[in-house]
Amino acid sequence: MQLPLVLRSGARNVPTVWAGRVSWTTIIAVSTLVVAAVAHGYNMFGFPSYFQDEGVYQSQGWHVFASSDAGFYSYTYWFDHPPAGWIFSGLWMKLTGGWYTFGNSLATGRVFVLVLHLASQLMLFWMAKRITGSNLAAAAAALLFALSPYWIIQGRQLMLEPIGVFWMLAAMVPLFVDRPKLTSFGLSAIFFGIAILTKEVFIAFLPGFLLLVWLRAHRDHLVMAVAEWITIAGSTVSLYVLMAVLKGELLPEGWPLAAGGEHVSLIGTFGFHMGRESDGGLLDLDSRFWSNSVAHWFDLDPFLTVATPFALLAGLVLGFRKKVLWAFSLLILGFVLFLGRGGVVFDFYALPLVPLVALVVAVTAHELVSGGVRLLRRNDTRMAPNGFPDREHGPRGARRWAWASLYTLVFLGLVAVGSIAAFNHESYERWYETAFGIDNTSPQMQAVEWVRENVPRDDFVMINSYALLEIRTHPLTHWYWKVERDPEIRDDLLHKNWRGVDYAIVTPNMEEEARSGVIPFVSEIMSHGKVVSYFSSDGYWVKVLRIEAPAPARVSGPDSRSTDFRIDGQAKITNRPARPAEGPSEPAPAAALETESPPAPATDDGAFTVYTVARGDTLSEIGKRFGVSWERIHLPNLAVIGDNPDLIMAGQQFKIPTGTGQ
Repeated sequence: MQLPLVLRSGARNVPTVWAGRVSWTTIIAVSTLVVAAVAHGYNMFGFPSYFQDEGVYQSQGWHVFASSDAGFYSYTYWFDHPPAGWIFSGLWMKLTGGWYTFGNSLATGRVFVLVLHLASQLMLFWMAKRITGSNLAAAAAALLFALSPYWIIQGRQLMLEPIGVFWMLAAMVPLFVDRPKLTSFGLSAIFFGIAILTKEVFIAFLPGFLLLVWLRAHRDHLVMAVAEWITIAGSTVSLYVLMAVLKGELLPEGWPLAAGGEHVSLIGTFGFHMGRESDGGLLDLDSRFWSNSVAHWFDLDPFLTVATPFALLAGLVLGFRKKVLWAFSLLILGFVLFLGRGGVVFDFYALPLVPLVALVVAVTAHELVSGGVRLLRRNDTRMAPNGFPDREHGPRGARRWAWASLYTLVFLGLVAVGSIAAFNHESYERWYETAFGIDNTSPQMQAVEWVRENVPRDDFVMINSYALLEIRTHPLTHWYWKVERDPEIRDDLLHKNWRGVDYAIVTPNMEEEARSGVIPFVSEIMSHGKVVSYFSSDGYWVKVLRIEAPAPARVSGPDSRSTDFRIDGQAKITNRPARPAEGPSEPAPAAALETESPPAPATDDGAFTVYTVARGDTLSEIGKRFGVSWERIHLPNLAVIGDNPDLIMAGQQFKIPTGTGQ
């Protein structure tokens, strides 16, 4: 069998792969890639539901590469994240034939993430092989990465974290070549700078990278290599700051030397992110980090959650044998401290830890086996009658017994991690079944199609941002967060008047945010909406609202006065008791519309029973137990459950309606 791909063995004590034939390393590497492709790609267009950030990043990438005559509204860039991630996404769309090559812009973006994941998988395999010289350890690292349900579910989405992970691993690869040169360190620095320009949180890995550079540099050019790496990485990241300076948007409004007039600023946005919902973080067991984030991560991937502190400690201990593990422990520690800083932590924030923890666990397991064998083969340790090493024959025997004790402790820790994962096997079964069998995206695209076919082009449509590139046929289509907070949309376009909105595509997270008071203007708009279309699949729903003003009171004599509402100088609404004639006045026909209506959020008598979720529960089973539908449980508990009713965790408490049921 002949293949063009031949991986060279990274271990110095393993013979070089013979030319012209396929090595076992290549076969195992390709096999792990196939597993990763299936695990990551199967049903990735169906689950999870398209997240609003995916639509934002796709639309921003579209603006970088698309022509200016497309008639799509460009929002103000407020430095929420660096632009490299969506620039690469937009480049991928251009190279593959457009934004809708794989059906829609979001599916095309997820294929881009799949390609990056496979490349990351290959780099992780190669580094594990370089460190250990073992195909088995390399395969273990790759499979732990590929089969993590946390990565399968969260890493499928077109988020900045998977893109940043690719560049982070790419920054490590040049450091693990044989005798890295100064060009290797320069290339690593550029890639790490790009990782930070993809998402700023990757700067938390800086201390670990500096130690890794120090450990991998030759002593003859150690200082020069570190200085070069810092200079090039800093220069790469400084392009972001330079962009803000050239735009006059570095300093916040009112600061000395700040540009005049109202404007966004890089430093102002940084301060906003740092001050969001701060609490005690790691140091407070009642903080959201422990009660929400860690609890959710443990339910989603118990092995990864408990393996993270294990990998950190094991790397510190075994770093005396393989010093490179010290660098990986510092990488993990730096990011854990970022996650536990006491600020906002979304579910997907921990994605960069997955390949690092997988690598350290695999290297640790290999070192336990190979190190244990080495200790057993050295049988020259003499024993005293009390069973301890005979110190009369020197300290070497004592050191070996000390290492044997440390290896035993690390081994017991690894067994404990595996036992916890095995004990919680139901979580893996539930999440794999969810990832590979649930369809949550069909309602989203059905709602988009309904708007395309039924809503006039000049109507104002408020949407969840997943649909930003899917309804470009309607120029007045805007993301609900911009409707709420962007002065150009809320004040200049809508004049703070809910009557300027004609339709709204509403998702569960929008209803939750409206109910919690986070988006009061959007909540006011939605309160005047009437459901004209409703789509659902596997517990996820999307509905289309037609925003209507209440009919004016009838009075005798002339018509009462009306207040004109204008968009771009044209009259849009005049105390509108009804819609313009060209708009659809009735819901879509049955062929395009689900027959069910959104479930009522409360029971007839308003009484509830509090139920604590047990392991293995589903909303459907809980509903059958109490004689109500799962919808009547989902909506009253939306703040606890979130968008997807299939994603519930043991220990959550739900209010169960105890009325007449359905």
